[in-house]
Amino acid sequence: MTTYDYIAVAQRAEEEESRTNPSTLCCCEYIDREQQRFHILGICCNCVDLDSAFTSFITCQRVDASNRRNMLLTFQDRLRIPWRGGAKRISMEAIIPGAVYPLVLGLAALNEITSYIMLGSIVVFLGYGHQYVKRNHIKTKFFFMWLLWSVMYMIAGLQFAVPLLELLPEENLILVVMGCLSGYLLWLTRKHAFACHDLPSRTDDDLADITEATAAEEEEEAAAHTALLIDNDSPIRSQKTRSSSHQTNMCHVCRKYVSARTIHCHVCNACIMMQSHHSYWLDCCVGQYNMRFYNAGMIMGILTLLFGVYLTLTAICHPLLIGRIWNIPVTFPDDCSEVFNEYTLGLSYVLSLYAIIMIIYQFCNLLVQVLKCTRGPYFIIGDMSQPFSKFYKKLSA
Repeated sequence: MTTYDYIAVAQRAEEEESRTNPSTLCCCEYIDREQQRFHILGICCNCVDLDSAFTSFITCQRVDASNRRNMLLTFQDRLRIPWRGGAKRISMEAIIPGAVYPLVLGLAALNEITSYIMLGSIVVFLGYGHQYVKRNHIKTKFFFMWLLWSVMYMIAGLQFAVPLLELLPEENLILVVMGCLSGYLLWLTRKHAFACHDLPSRTDDDLADITEATAAEEEEEAAAHTALLIDNDSPIRSQKTRSSSHQTNMCHVCRKYVSARTIHCHVCNACIMMQSHHSYWLDCCVGQYNMRFYNAGMIMGILTLLFGVYLTLTAICHPLLIGRIWNIPVTFPDDCSEVFNEYTLGLSYVLSLYAIIMIIYQFCNLLVQVLKCTRGPYFIIGDMSQPFSKFYKKLSA
């Protein structure tokens, strides 16, 4: 073997190591989906699917569906930003809310008619999208990113669009503290979401290690499960004993034994202990260990939005003096007909209407959450949960 052969072998080994070890990447390099080293400046370079689609377009031919799919996957893989240890991919679920939300608000702030039309369109779009992903168990971060962009734009609108001379420093400070506290509680909800996972769901790699159960084992398992159901339905045991017991049942999706009152989440693909629901707005499940943070964050968020709407409307509309509390004037917005004469005031008014929609939505969610808690193992005091449980069943029916 000559010297050139040794150099070629060393170069190939170096390239292989750089592919398998992402720590050697600079801030503008990354490993693409074909396990090749790439640079963010070559976003449109060497894209066979793009060339084929462009050729079909200029020759008036139909672009193949697989060609379009591969082209979009290539663009999504190459759309990145410089980051330490390698370029990070930008998710389209994060870009679309950040681009659509200010566009809708900008159009809504033109006049009163467009404000109602655009805000109604937002409600219909988000409501339909939420029901669609909930019905099909789709895991997406679109609603979580929409919530983040909404909060950031409302903070920016309150600090820059609302006349600061109309707000007292104490009022602004109280609003900031309430907003930080509600954000911290919701962050704790996401942080403790993984602790609610009872057992991780089984993947395809785990299926190879599982042997088929014999007929005797299946009969024994069925008998044990039947005895467990009979024991759970026994009228001798009280409600308090059931809630404090450590029984187990089987998840028919994971095919594993989990603790009692555990529900399988098809979105997270995991068993959640005492699951209330999967929150698409926080992109996590609400269960045993983050329920209190979620409820407290919802309450604090409603109070923060109410206080922010009050400060905004009393600053941009004609205020009406109601009275004084500890020598502090208490006002109420009386006439808001002239807010669209100035664009910044119209933008603040639209943000207030959007905050009111969020308040109504959060209040309805909180009401449903309280009804769920009264029929579950939360806040149970003796048999006081029975009337609420019957009322919730009638309401659900």
